[in-house]
Amino acid sequence: MSGSVAEAFAGDSTLHGTTLDAEKSRIIREGLEAYRNHAGCYASSLIDPSGAILIQDGALQGVSLDTLAVLATASMGATQMMAQHLGDPSYGGICHQGKECCIYLAPLTRGFILMALYPSGTDVTGIRQSLVK
Repeated sequence: MSGSVAEAFAGDSTLHGTTLDAEKSRIIREGLEAYRNHAGCYASSLIDPSGAILIQDGALQGVSLDTLAVLATASMGATQMMAQHLGDPSYGGICHQGKECCIYLAPLTRGFILMALYPSGTDVTGIRQSLVK
C-alpha cells in the first residue's frame, strides 16, 4: 500500500487492509507494468475493495493516486448499484475523458479494481483491449 493509506491502516487496529505475499506482488507488479507499457498509460494501479492501492506502476505529477483510488471505489460501487437497479448486474468499466488526462476503471474479481490513467486522445478501446491481453 502507498504511504498515507498504509499509515491510516496501521493507526487503526479495526481496519484490515488486503495484504499480498511477495511472489503475488511481483507477478501483479509485472502485469501492471506490462499493461501500462502496452496501453500507453501514465499509471496503473490495483485497488482493493476498501479503496487502498495495493500495487502501483507509474505516476502522474500533481495527481494523488490515493485520493483517486478512494473515489474510484465509490464510483464503481455507485455504478454497480445503478446497473443492478436497471436490471443489468454486470458492466465492463468506467471511463472519464478529461482535457489532459483520462481515467479508466475496470472491475476485477472480488471487488478489486484496475485504475489506469492515460493521456487524452488515447482510444479507450485500446486501453480496454490491452487489459484483456
